[in-house]
Amino acid sequence: SNRDKVRGISATLIVKNGVLKAGSVAVSGDAISPIRIMENFAGKAIKEATPSMPVRIVGWDKEPEVGGLCFVFPSKKDAEKYIENDKNKKLSAKPSTSKSDMPINSMFIDESVKTKVIPLIVRADSSGSIEAVKYEITKIKVDRVELKVVQSGVGDINENDIKTALSVPGTIILGFTVKADGATKRFAEQHSIPINTFDIIYKLTEWLAEEAKNLAPKVKTEEQKGLAKVLKFFSAIRDKQVIGARVESGTLSINDEVKVMRRDFEVARGRIRELQHMKSKVGSIEEGKEFGAMVESKIELAPGDKLEAVHTVLR
Repeated sequence: SNRDKVRGISATLIVKNGVLKAGSVAVSGDAISPIRIMENFAGKAIKEATPSMPVRIVGWDKEPEVGGLCFVFPSKKDAEKYIENDKNKKLSAKPSTSKSDMPINSMFIDESVKTKVIPLIVRADSSGSIEAVKYEITKIKVDRVELKVVQSGVGDINENDIKTALSVPGTIILGFTVKADGATKRFAEQHSIPINTFDIIYKLTEWLAEEAKNLAPKVKTEEQKGLAKVLKFFSAIRDKQVIGARVESGTLSINDEVKVMRRDFEVARGRIRELQHMKSKVGSIEEGKEFGAMVESKIELAPGDKLEAVHTVLR
């Protein structure tokens, strides 16, 4: 927000939801403005603005606080009523120490959840643009990743930003409608620090979301590829057992790792060493077929046991 001798007080906002239309009345805190003059990012007069659009509204009665929320009402009467109600709520509000009212930094963090924090340095051409970029970043949701803006500022990317990135490994530098001069670029290249600049917010967030996915910690998960039921036990030599079974779902193959399930509980792990179907050796066996197999297992298999073939994947 800023004050101009000729135009008066103006403020730049980013539309979060809904459609902003000329003729409405805007409220931010206790500042109010009829929306008569509304301009887009290029300074051109517009009649309406949709989500993610930055807009400038001219004609505020006082400067709205930067970072504050702005609400829009159909009439000045509705807007004034909202301001009055908001004041009354603040006056009657009592201090609260409940967990839900604590600052985010004070909230309990579940240490069992492994989350990677990716530090971000954000540079933009104005404070309004920085707030818009920060807000869009908060909408990026990637499992096991937290995007955290550790430094931001108005103006071009400079050597101090590069030094900060060097001191905090893994920091990503983002520039919105700004650039880096030759000296800064050379300094960044010498230290292998990428500089990422964008002119469109959604391009920035698209790139950042994809980068966050690539940097997310990989988690090992097991997927079932086949399930068989043991029908008969034939013989055993040390830990190798010959059994007859039927595939209930999926496919089982030679060298598959299997979980031995007994009454729905895993009792051991094993591995398929040989497969036979109709007295012929095969590499795999499909759903619905009966087969013979040599299974390597620490415990003796019994009719009724289930063999769950699994494989490990990184996600």
